Amino acid sequence: MIKKSNIIEIILILTLAFELILKNFDFKTDYFLYANLIFLNIFWIIQNKIFNTKIKKSIIIEKEIISITLWAIVMNLCKVKSSYVLFQISLLILSILFLIKFIRNRKIATNWLKKQEPLVLSLIFLSFFIQYMHYQGSGILRILSFSYYIVIVIIFSISNNIKKNNTEQRLLRIMNLLSNISISIMLISILFRTMFWHNSRMIFWFSLILSFIFGYWLFIGYIKNKKEIIIISQTLKRLFITVVISIILFSYFTVNYSRLDFGNRPELINNYIECRFNKHYDRNSTSCERFEELYEDFRNGRIPEKDE
Repeated sequence: MIKKSNIIEIILILTLAFELILKNFDFKTDYFLYANLIFLNIFWIIQNKIFNTKIKKSIIIEKEIISITLWAIVMNLCKVKSSYVLFQISLLILSILFLIKFIRNRKIATNWLKKQEPLVLSLIFLSFFIQYMHYQGSGILRILSFSYYIVIVIIFSISNNIKKNNTEQRLLRIMNLLSNISISIMLISILFRTMFWHNSRMIFWFSLILSFIFGYWLFIGYIKNKKEIIIISQTLKRLFITVVISIILFSYFTVNYSRLDFGNRPELINNYIECRFNKHYDRNSTSCERFEELYEDFRNGRIPEKDE
């Protein structure tokens, strides 16, 4: 069942997400964000000793590596110079981390989704790394990796081994399936958002409502069940992480999101937004021509970041 250490971890992550959202709306939460991240990093290191739990060192190391991306995002929002480079590096590190995890889990994983999931996550992070390094092929890789992830989540939720001896267990099985469907829809909204496709927000709000409804009933069923069902706990964890990431992503203003790509270069970002969104991506528009000039200067290192 849910442990005290899990509750504290969830509270810290939710607090961090809330502070990130406030920062996107220009609230002065810089010091709170840094303090929260430091406390979260320390908590992951010492939670075994505090709660006398048995968390593997590999999981702690994995969380600390993931926190590098969180640090990069926070520093980028706080307009720390060259923090976008740390974000790019963190994506590559995460891709390598999950690839290693995939290789290691092939023999020890308890189910086939846990075997395949690290590989898919590795490809997803690799696609974002390729994008932010401004290489070709990131879009195709992201579409394929997200699509594969959605397919295996749905298939696994249908073919899980939850017993259905009584009405309660049948309901739990249905709620698990519906929760995974809502996760899949939310993954589609993330794909749409990161590919700058239309209707991503509409899909996000629809999936968020479904996630809260089905996730709530799945959680209630999980609590009432006398024995811990690993598949249900994995679904709840996957649902929580997906919802938090989606809320943070969709709270990002286009300027802040573009800063992850170009750093703190206002003229380049403004022309990019004007070209990409306001002009419906007309490559012959004045803003697009200006963006292409600035982008070439950016790639050649001729546009320094502004110090703020």
